[in-house]
Parts: sequence; structure tokens; C-alpha cells
Amino acid sequence: MQHIIDTFVQRHKRPQLVNIQKGKKVLVLAPHPDDEVIGAGGSLLKHRDYENKVHIVFITDGSKGRTREQSIEETIRVREKEAINLCNVLSADYSFLKCKDGEYIPEQSKIQWMRKKIESYNPTDIYLPHLDDSHRDHFMTNILFFEALNSLPEQGRNIWQYEVWSPVSPNIVINISNEFERKRELMLLYESQLQLIPYDKIMEGLNKYRVATIPLPGIEYIEAFHHSDEQEYKNNVRRRQGE
Repeated sequence: MQHIIDTFVQRHKRPQLVNIQKGKKVLVLAPHPDDEVIGAGGSLLKHRDYENKVHIVFITDGSKGRTREQSIEETIRVREKEAINLCNVLSADYSFLKCKDGEYIPEQSKIQWMRKKIESYNPTDIYLPHLDDSHRDHFMTNILFFEALNSLPEQGRNIWQYEVWSPVSPNIVINISNEFERKRELMLLYESQLQLIPYDKIMEGLNKYRVATIPLPGIEYIEAFHHSDEQEYKNNVRRRQGE
């Protein structure tokens, strides 16, 4: 019984309010174009303001995010254009892995690509959706990342797991009150997706809700993350594989 209580207390500690640091080299894994904004857009703006280098990898082609009237080819073209516009605003480099939206399972060629990207780019900080996100592509992105990371030597990389479709259990939060309006502007670049779902309003609600974790004067919007080192992240994935 005491072990259960101790585990609960450890998992539900109030998260720490931290600041983004200068001198970072950031790799962002976005299962679909727009996930990076919803989950970490304010933090990425801080990285840009500090002139930290950012590279965003868009994992899937985003082809499921379309109206009935749109073709798959047109949807992919539009979403890539929107993502490129977003990266230009953030002064970020980018890659498109072009996995099939809603269907991909990490294959060896994609794992090797990711391993080489991590090895060559050598990021200090990596952002991706959290392990318990309910969207299959977000979970598959974790498997892809885990398999790539597992074949590399540890180098003290920071892993930041962000939230999109399911709340994360955060241990770190970032105050993005000064960045939120610019984050909203980033989201508006994904016009094709806002025609389907009001992600800008959902994002605002999520970032306002997170203020409850740090109820301090002047804080209006917060991004929440589960932060860990490489070893802790890999151990968490292994535990889920054993469940």
C-alpha cells in the first residue's frame, strides 16, 4: 500500500516552472504539421528569440486532414506549404519524412533515417508528443524515436514530451504568457486545419488550463511537458512495452 501511495505522490508532484535556455540546439518531432505549434509553439518562439537552432521533422504526410472535396495529393501539397511557411517564421530548418498519415508503422528505413538525423544534427534538446498521447501517430512517433535513440550512445540529451490530444503528466512547465499571441499567429498559418477543427481555440484552452499548475500573478498561459534524460525516457518506453 505504501508503495502505491509513494508512486502516486511522486507522479503527481507540482511541476517546476523553468525558463528556456540560450545555446540550445533543438530537434522537434511533429507527427503532423501543426502538432509542433499546439504542443510547443510558445517554447519554440522562445528558442527563436534566443537564436537557438531549431530543426522540425514532420513525420507523416498529413493526408488525413482534409475535407471530402480535397484530394490526397492536394492535401499533402497544402500541408507541406503551410509547414514550410511556419518554419520560415520560426527561422527553423525542416525535413519531411512522408510516412502515411494514420497508417504508418515505423519501418527500418525510417528508423535508420531518424538515427542518422539525431547523430548528424546532434541536438541538445528533443521535443515530441508524450508517450500516453491517445493518437496512434503520436505513439508511433515515440516508437520511431525510441528505436533510433536506442541504437545511439547517450549524450545527455534532454527529452521534452509535449501534449496535444491527451494531457501529459507534467514535471516541467513554461510560462508562455508573453508569447501566446504569437503562438496563435503560428497556428493561423495552418488554415487548412482550422477549417476542420478550431485548433486555435483548443490550444488556448489547453494553455489556460495549465495555469492551474502554477497559479502565480501575471501567468496567463503555460505549456506543460514531461522532461527527462535519455535513459529515463527509454526506461519508460520499455516499461510500456512490458505492460
